[in-house]
Formats: sequence, C-alpha cells, structure tokens
Amino acid sequence: LRFNLRKPSTMKLSTIDIFRKIPADLSHGTKIGGVLSVCCIGLMVVLSLLETAAFLRGDTSASIVLDTLNNNEKVRVSFHITALDLPCQFASVNVWDYMGTNEIDVETNIVKTVVTGDNGQITKSRHVDSEREIQHDSYPSSPNPIDHYELDHLSSEDFKPVLSKTAISFVNFYAPWCVWCQRLAPTWEAFGKRVRSERLPIRILAVDCVANADTCRAQNIKGYPTLRIFKSDVAQAPDYHSDRTINGLMTFVKEQTSGLQGNTPESHNVRQHSREGCAISGFLDVNRVPGKFVITAKSGVHDFDPAMANASHIIHQLRFGPPYSKHFHSLAPQKMKDNIEPLNDRTFVTDSAHTTMVHYLKVVSTHLADREIYYQMTASNHIFKSEGSDTNSFPSATFSYDLSPVAVLIERDGRTWYEFLIHMSAIIGGLYTLMGILDRSFHAVAKKVTKNRDGKLN
Repeated sequence: LRFNLRKPSTMKLSTIDIFRKIPADLSHGTKIGGVLSVCCIGLMVVLSLLETAAFLRGDTSASIVLDTLNNNEKVRVSFHITALDLPCQFASVNVWDYMGTNEIDVETNIVKTVVTGDNGQITKSRHVDSEREIQHDSYPSSPNPIDHYELDHLSSEDFKPVLSKTAISFVNFYAPWCVWCQRLAPTWEAFGKRVRSERLPIRILAVDCVANADTCRAQNIKGYPTLRIFKSDVAQAPDYHSDRTINGLMTFVKEQTSGLQGNTPESHNVRQHSREGCAISGFLDVNRVPGKFVITAKSGVHDFDPAMANASHIIHQLRFGPPYSKHFHSLAPQKMKDNIEPLNDRTFVTDSAHTTMVHYLKVVSTHLADREIYYQMTASNHIFKSEGSDTNSFPSATFSYDLSPVAVLIERDGRTWYEFLIHMSAIIGGLYTLMGILDRSFHAVAKKVTKNRDGKLN
C-alpha cells in the first residue's frame, strides 16, 4: 500500500524535470570540449569580477538644475600668469564687478616674480612692491616745456657711440608729454650741473623716447621716466627707483662711481636681459556676480605709452573654486575634468601696438552629490585694438567672467542586489549556452569530416 501511494507522486515529479540526466556511460569528453570548457570558466570568472566591481562602484549620472544649491557669496579664483613684457614694478592686478567692487593694484595673496626669456622660463628673483613714497624736489611752476631745459641729449644715431666712449653714464629716458618727466626735468638739469661742478666721473644724459622710439624700444623702456646706469654701452641693473631729488640722485651716483676702475663693467650688475616679464600667482576671492580682473601697468610715479606696451602672456593655471578631489576624479567624466582648467598652459602672444587680450569666461557650478562644489568654464579668447592713452584703453590682459544660473549635478546611482543577481545569471547562463553551441558545432563538423574520410577508405 505504501509503494502504491509513493509511486504516482515520484512519477509525477520526474515528468516535469527540466534538468534531465544523461547516464555517464552514454557520454564522453573531447579535446575541443575541454578547451571550450576552460575558456568558458575563465570568461565567467573575469566577467563576474568586472560585474562585481561595477556593482560596488555604482553608476554616475549628470543632470542640469537651477543653481539653488550654491549658497556661497564668494568664489576663489586661483591663477598663475606670466606677463611676458611687463616688469613686476609696473604689474598691477585690478578687480571690478557689478556689485560695485573696484579694487586697484591688489597686493593681498599675490606673489610677483621677475622672469626673463622668450617664454618667461628664467626666474630671476621675487619682487616686493615698495611702500615708500618717492620724494621730489619742489620748483616754482614754469611754462617752459621739458625740451627747453639744458639737458645733455642723445639721439638714436649717437646713443651707442657716445656711451661706448664713456666709462659710466646715467641716462634719463623720458617722454615730453609725461607729467612725471616734466616734474623731474628741472631737478635733472640742476643735478647734471651739480655733477659737473663736483667733477664726478659720470656723465648725465637724457633720451627723448618720442623722437627716438627705436632706441627706447631696444632698451625695453616701459615707463617714463626710466633712470638707468650704463657702464660703457652696457646697461646695468637695477634701474634707479629712489627719491627724485638732487640729494638722492647725488648719493646714488657717488655710490656708483666710488668703486669705478677703468671701463670694465661689473659683471654682477650687468643687465643680463633686454626683456623683463613678471610671473603673477595667487588668488582672489570675488563676488559670485559678473565681473573681471585685469593685469595691466600701473605706477604712481610713472606714465606709460600704450605703443610701448605689450599684453602677451602665458596662462599656467586659471581655476575657479578648489582643485578637484580624488572623489570627483573617480566620478566625473574626463571631458568634465578638462573643463575645470581649460586655459592651463596656453600662450597668447601679440606683436601689435595698442592691443588688448580679453578672455570671456562662462563659469558653471558643478555639484558633486550635494557636498562638493567645483566650477567648469568655457573660454572665448579675443584680441582687439585699444587706441588711446587713458586707463580703459591701455593694453592689458583682461579676464571677464560670468557665472551661469544653472548648475551640473553629479550623483551616484547604485544598483539593487537583484539587478546584480540578474546580470550574474545572464553572464553565466549566456556563456554556458554559447560555449555549448560552439561545442556542438565543432563536434558536428568533426563527425562529418570523419565520416567522409571513412567512406573514401571503404
């Protein structure tokens, strides 16, 4: 009775068995099957590991949203820019924005380094701006223009011949329209007479940079007046930057002539470069509104000729916000990471006078899972003529920025455990089925070849 009760149940379950077994004595292994089995197992292991790593890492999605997540009132702009033809003593960083910020000659958190070479690759020394006010002698106002003073002038034709025959010379490079040159003219004339009366072994000279523009350009004169020592026809460094008074000038030339021996220039004072630039690095904390920062020439005791100015520069680094973290590096696509600092290591050079270079920057906030904020930007670079001599038209490197009202939100989307199991099952089942098809195909071909060969033998 027991047997009769169990047998129908056993027979019923076996009829729906989808995993039917073939007796071992009815199957046999082949070399091709062994090779395919090894390949199948290897592929299963590799693809399973890759799928597990992808599951643990998760997927990343990017979406565009209104920038309501950023509550920061300011954003930090970090930069390292080399002005190739702007001496550090004149280099100025100015900031302006739509909220009324207007900072001239920003010095906080900024470092200036004197550089030379065609690409500013030679570092000379760090420059520190002097806070001391330069003094001038006072004279009754005179209607006489600067050309009416009895200055010992040099022209382009006799500049080098005269200097080469003189052991030591002190040259005033000036422009007749320069206010500071006009103020210095009576002092320079009285200073020259004082030097001659005391029979000091130095010659006091002047060069009109309007009439002799080529000479001043060859000497890389950027601001007027520039007062420079020459030993023979070799320019010395640094230029004179102290008080423009007779006493101050006399003290300086006595120091220069006290150790004079023959006509041999002292090598450690020789100006080794004709072109001097300035590497400017640091950061600015600017308001999150449209604005700009400008690198240009500025001085409280010099005037500048736009025709002598050159706005060529190299952007080594320019970034809004902090440098991106390892977390951002692992999640963000490469194109997005490239947009964090798109102007890095780019050179912008011009040989034209009255030329300003403007970089228009569109800045987009990029939020990483509501925690970290970075800034992507696009840049449009333009060069235009800036005719005139007022501050607004003076050649400069201008960086105009505007922050977008939308932001990019990067989020990590994890997969559920059952999705992981489905993918693993698909990998294992799919590889097993594929290798089974290949095995049967190879076996059928081999069987047919064997049959044909046996038929020919018979």
